[in-house]
Amino acid sequence: MLISWFQRWASRLIPGKTFLLVVVSGALGAGLAVGVPVLRTWLGGDGSRPAPPPVLDARFIPLGKTYLPELGRLYAAAWNEGAKALETGQPAAASLKSVGQSWDTGRVQLFDRLVTPEFSKIVAENKAESEVKPADLMALARAWRGFAAGLNPSAK
Repeated sequence: MLISWFQRWASRLIPGKTFLLVVVSGALGAGLAVGVPVLRTWLGGDGSRPAPPPVLDARFIPLGKTYLPELGRLYAAAWNEGAKALETGQPAAASLKSVGQSWDTGRVQLFDRLVTPEFSKIVAENKAESEVKPADLMALARAWRGFAAGLNPSAK
C-alpha cells in the first residue's frame, strides 16, 4: 500500500522509468559511499591486504629466555645491596641510589656478556652506520623480535 502510494506520488514528480533509474542510481551511490571506506579499512587502509605479522628470528628466542632470569637475579641483587645499605644506617635516598647504580651496572654488564656478542654476529658493534646494509638491519630487526619474544614469559 505504501509502495503503491509512493509510486503514484513519484510518477507525478518524475514520469516513467526515469524515477526507477534515479532511485537505483541513488541507492548504488550511497552503497558505494559507505561500502568502499569500510572495505578499505577491512583490507588494510590503502586497499591492499592486511600486512603479515612481523617476522622474527626464532634463533634468538632462547637467548631472551636465558637472559630474562639472569636479569631478574641482577635486579634482586641490586635490591639486596640497597637493603644492606639501609641496615648499615644509610638513609633511604642513598640506599635507593645504590640500588639504581647496582642495577644499571649489572644489567649493562649482563647485556654486554650475553646479548651483544649474538647481535654483533649480524651487525658488528663498531661498524659505521653508513656501512650497514638494509638487509643487515632487517636481519637485526628479526633478531630483536626473536629476543623480545624470548623475554616475554606469556608468549608461546
